[in-house]
Amino acid sequence: MARLTTTIKRLGPEDVWQPPIGAPKGNKNALKSGRYTTEKKALRRRIAALIRRAHIAVAEVDKRLPRRKPGPKPQA
Repeated sequence: MARLTTTIKRLGPEDVWQPPIGAPKGNKNALKSGRYTTEKKALRRRIAALIRRAHIAVAEVDKRLPRRKPGPKPQA
């Protein structure tokens, strides 16, 4: 049986066309401020880290405090 040969070349990652990312230079609609700016992303990361630390601190306090037994409600 005859062996078939082909001229198709397998492309590597550097050979594949990638569309340009982001707004073109001089674009009036380019992102300059708002939710997705670097500063806002950094602020949200800091807030999320603060909330995580607060959750950990509350869990630690809950662990160390003894549980109260339910009793009669105080009279008003």
